[in-house]
Amino acid sequence: MAINRFRGGRYSIDDIRSRFQTVALDNEYQVFFSLNNMVSQEAIRLGIDKRFLVEDLGLYVADAVLPGSSFADVEVAGDRQGITERNAFSRIYDDVTFSLYIDRNYEVLRFFESWIQFINPLYSSSRGLARNQITKFNYPDDYKCEMVITKFNKDLKSSIREIGFADGRTSGRDQISYRFFRAWPYSLASTPVSYQGMNMLRCNITFRYDRYVVSEVTYPKQPLAGDTIRNITEFDNRPLPTRPSADSRPPEPSTTAPQRLPDEPRSEQGNSDPETTGGQTIDTNAALPNPGSGNKLREDLAIWALSNQDMIKNVGTGKQKDLLTEARSLFPKNSKERRALKERALQGTYLIPGENGNLTSANRPLPRVNF
Repeated sequence: MAINRFRGGRYSIDDIRSRFQTVALDNEYQVFFSLNNMVSQEAIRLGIDKRFLVEDLGLYVADAVLPGSSFADVEVAGDRQGITERNAFSRIYDDVTFSLYIDRNYEVLRFFESWIQFINPLYSSSRGLARNQITKFNYPDDYKCEMVITKFNKDLKSSIREIGFADGRTSGRDQISYRFFRAWPYSLASTPVSYQGMNMLRCNITFRYDRYVVSEVTYPKQPLAGDTIRNITEFDNRPLPTRPSADSRPPEPSTTAPQRLPDEPRSEQGNSDPETTGGQTIDTNAALPNPGSGNKLREDLAIWALSNQDMIKNVGTGKQKDLLTEARSLFPKNSKERRALKERALQGTYLIPGENGNLTSANRPLPRVNF
């Protein structure tokens, strides 16, 4: 039912005062950074403590912005006589700039410099700085992360007094969260220092991102049977790698690309990578056997599906995608079932789908188990 009201009413002073005494203030908020393993390890390699990355970094945000967006529109003339319409056809997201206090150990500044260094690696020579540098950039999937900014009130009334973006919704209506997907530092502004006066040192970081969603506004979409909502993942709350010991020597600089973690396979076109397919050519159009015919067969198919996740996501059939979804459900990441599955794959005692969907013995261990 439409709500139309074009006439005002008479309000008492107490009624108006009660409304404006409960407006939100702009100094209660918190920022969270959900860093992937690649960015985290680059910072930890420099000696930045993982607890600082998880707990302290967002608290140093002195000024932040709730993001905005706009539409690119197109002009439509002639559909209706004498009327020129403008209709939206593309959504444009604004950049966001955060101002952060710099701690006395300069960990905030070191972290963002390490993030930028990871995006575009620069190296030094053994005797000092190198005069020449090659042009090199890492893959976007490696340096893009997620972050959340939550605006709340001092008198938080939620039954569970938690702050942040959880399961697509917050714990109450008295806070609002913006979750940024695939964010990365676009610009680190110059930080002025001066002998005149004494102020708290700050740095300004401008982020770009693919899109954002809003808690209790962007409603969850239920996928169709056999379908998934792409590029929407939950926070990775696994513990970060331990900090290296003080007496350990830092690794020597290398001009080769950084090694990828097993849980983050590189997205490739096709399925010709011998490291992920074990040297076998897989027929993506072949029908797969019914995985419900036995536990061993179910494990064999799970090994094949988890070892070829990128191929299945890119060019796999619907049945292959269903098989991958079932394998992830039966063998969750970091579980003892997944570890046992890895041991079988390393021993080579498993079957793989061949032509026409028939299972053939691999008779060889996988050179790299990336699940």
